[in-house]
Amino acid sequence: MTGEVELRTLLHTIGAPLARLITTGKTSVRLRASAVIEADELRTRSIPDADVLLLIGVRDADLASLVPLAPEGSVLFVKLAGEPVEAIGAAQERGVHLVRVHPDAGWDQLAGLVQRVLGHAALPDPARGEDAADLFALAESVAAQVRGLVSIEGPGGEVLAYSRAVAGADELRISSILGRRGPAAQMRRLSDEGVLSALAREDTVVQVPATADGLRQERLAVGIHDGGEFLGTLWIQRGVVPFAPDARDLLPGAARLAVRGLRGRPGGPGLEERLVREGLGLGAPGTEPTVTDRYALASLLDPRGNEFLAVIGFAPDVATGLEESAVAALTGYLRLSASSDRRRIVMGTHRGRLYAIITGTDPDRLTEWTETALASVRSRLTGALHAGIAEAEGGFATLPEARLSVDHLLDTVARDPARFPAVVTRSGLRSDVLLGEVTGWLSSRPDLRDPRLEALRAHDATHEGALIPSIRAYLDAFSDVRYAADRLGIHPNTLRYRLTRAQQISGLDLADAATRLMTALLLRLPAAEEEAR
Repeated sequence: MTGEVELRTLLHTIGAPLARLITTGKTSVRLRASAVIEADELRTRSIPDADVLLLIGVRDADLASLVPLAPEGSVLFVKLAGEPVEAIGAAQERGVHLVRVHPDAGWDQLAGLVQRVLGHAALPDPARGEDAADLFALAESVAAQVRGLVSIEGPGGEVLAYSRAVAGADELRISSILGRRGPAAQMRRLSDEGVLSALAREDTVVQVPATADGLRQERLAVGIHDGGEFLGTLWIQRGVVPFAPDARDLLPGAARLAVRGLRGRPGGPGLEERLVREGLGLGAPGTEPTVTDRYALASLLDPRGNEFLAVIGFAPDVATGLEESAVAALTGYLRLSASSDRRRIVMGTHRGRLYAIITGTDPDRLTEWTETALASVRSRLTGALHAGIAEAEGGFATLPEARLSVDHLLDTVARDPARFPAVVTRSGLRSDVLLGEVTGWLSSRPDLRDPRLEALRAHDATHEGALIPSIRAYLDAFSDVRYAADRLGIHPNTLRYRLTRAQQISGLDLADAATRLMTALLLRLPAAEEEAR
């Protein structure tokens, strides 16, 4: 089984308690294949074509003489009783990476885990929160959302993947990861409590209490099913912090996502990202999605007869765009929540925004679902987020149009975030969007600027005046002087004086309806807003 995976990704994925790197040096070396070997194979140079070698049956005293026989740049996994100072020195000199394996780990278990990691040529780095069909990445994503220690097991109880965190891990989890079945007494207890039989029912989330002896901490578990077939179990052990409030609601979705990894179905973030961008009209200029790509996107979403397609865009209140941590938190939660809600969702990023194409049956329910998503990830974000939703009323062909509507919504919100709720929709923000379109057009026509306003700006700049902000507040308040003055924090008579002075300097007649309308529009241009502040 071959791939192209960096050593640091391999170690990061397998992690504690199984393995620990004990040599120093670059961990960006790329690895392709693994093999289990014995000492004699090193001595006779009959080494398989592999750069990750699981060296079994070796005593500490022999290791220093065996390390120089390993291929330069290779990775040696070995069990040790003590500190092999001499072997570490030999490995450093040879350019060999030495990885210490937990003495209780099962070689079969470890070999299977290494092969699975190497089998994903585009395996993401879980440290960056990247998502994929890979079970290790899924375990990390689920762990981050539900705040627990995740294990994914096959139908026979063998551990296939797990999250890296070890703080608070109980004996049952550690024993399973190390390759030994869970303690017999614990497994019998789970069976007697009806946990194992309950997992055979699809979408059933089982809560397993902690035992008084401390050997088993509290757990949540859900069976992984596909077409009536039981494929395994997803376990969440409580760690040092309580489960997230919505952990139970997210687990059925996590089980459905696990099916893709267990079945080896194609996909992954690279393909999905490209399909989403092209489907939303965000591909390279002059390119159109192929028929194959359109079919692939349709297959991922597969809307039912009573479902519509919608585009959701997420953007921060600041102009820097979404940070990686925000994208990871959002995508992880959205995948789990959408799957739990039996929605299909695909996501991609473009110029600092995250876009999701999602199925739905009720626009109001979709808005509520999006609000819940933002509320759930808010604690893990450094700034406020807004979301815009637009339905693709004509199906896949109108996704680019819906995305443009979402962008207009988010652009409108960005001009005054405090005015708007966290989630905005095309129907709920139609006037603001139209106003944004008009001011956007005016921004592109500098020849339509009113010289009378330019005169006022020049006066404010040289006299430290506040005539432009005063006019803007007055017009926004529909000529209500007292309300506008209160918003500005000044006396109504002060505002009246400023308005009179502004009209004298500029020649504007604020009693004229056409003048008020055009002045209000021109004062909403980005440059004007900047100066108005």
